[in-house]
Amino acid sequence: MALLSVHAGTLLGGTLLPIAMVRIVGAEALGIFTTASSFGLLLLAVIDWGYETRLPLLISQTPDNLYQHIITAQGAKLRLWLLATSIFSVGYGVVSLLAQNSAAHLQIQSTAHLILPLVLYSVWALVRGMASTYSHALRGLQQFGAIARVENSLTLASHLLAVGILMLPFVRSQALSPVLVVGAVIACLVVGEIAKSLAFMRYLRQNYRRDSVPVLRGSIPFSIEHLMFVAMQALGIVQSRAGIYILTLLATQTEVGYFSAAIRFTIALRILPGALFTVLLPRFVRSQDSETLGKALLAGAFIGTLGSVVLYVASDGLIWLVYGERFAHLAPILRLVAWLFLLQTLLNILEPYLLAHKAERFVNGTLALALCAFAGICVLLPVNTAFLAASMSLGLECVLVVIYGIKSLTLLPQKKSA
Repeated sequence: MALLSVHAGTLLGGTLLPIAMVRIVGAEALGIFTTASSFGLLLLAVIDWGYETRLPLLISQTPDNLYQHIITAQGAKLRLWLLATSIFSVGYGVVSLLAQNSAAHLQIQSTAHLILPLVLYSVWALVRGMASTYSHALRGLQQFGAIARVENSLTLASHLLAVGILMLPFVRSQALSPVLVVGAVIACLVVGEIAKSLAFMRYLRQNYRRDSVPVLRGSIPFSIEHLMFVAMQALGIVQSRAGIYILTLLATQTEVGYFSAAIRFTIALRILPGALFTVLLPRFVRSQDSETLGKALLAGAFIGTLGSVVLYVASDGLIWLVYGERFAHLAPILRLVAWLFLLQTLLNILEPYLLAHKAERFVNGTLALALCAFAGICVLLPVNTAFLAASMSLGLECVLVVIYGIKSLTLLPQKKSA
């Protein structure tokens, strides 16, 4: 319940802030913010490198080496962040040079204003990764209450600070450009993550004595098995935000903002099945029969259908209530993305079942191929509106549900004949 409250607090702040941004600054600002945050979350998945799962296990097994594990993880994340940001910077520079005197050069120039938000969110990814190290360590020590107190209070404080900046008179009068406003909002989130790190460090110093033991080495795992889970985490983030990434490349930031505003409702609903089905992986490992999978799918279909139908029916009223009358044109997009909740709920069940059968390579390969096909089709069409992006995202999730479902059927244990 403590950890669930952390997800709920993050969801609350992450929902109220975009709503305030759309109402005060406009859809373009939300588009810029969403693009930058999608990049930051992908970068965070890379630098985390599986420590979210690995660090609690290490510390629970050897609590005497608490600080050594923390120092090693922090050093690894810093090196991974430097490597990832260097590759991204070099890649952007190379693409810009190669695209000169071509049609693609205009598209690259049109995204140049995103550099400031992207840089700030890359800094957020680093400080968030550092704060998460302490959070993961406390999970290994089973100090869930401490995690909840720090995460919830400072997440709320940083998001309220960001909303407060949006409420300033010169921001409300739109005297500043959307890029600068978004930059100020991201800076508030960075400050919040720094404050979390300091609070966690203080708690650890007060409750756990630090011994002068040599720092552990070689703790960055590079085994194929571990890299599979790192790739799965990164591909999962791209999958859940595929429409945002493709609109960033092919459309305006206003269209990104429209799509992001509509999909926020399905993101908010996903916390329930996400929390309920977290327990499925160990359950599927212990019991791989068709009855267990069938019960899970039946529950998921009921929850997903109910949520999707409610969103579909209430789409007009929700858009008017949350974003205001001037965004009423988003209702058809919300009616479309409403069905993403059902599909993603089913995926939350089928994927753990496949992982329980050690089908990590299949999941990664399917995700990679589906995303490549998605990107190719979107470029050829091209997908340059929020409605088209919603349609393509719905198609992507349908394909994944069908493929995962067929594969799961082939893995069901065969009943022995009499």
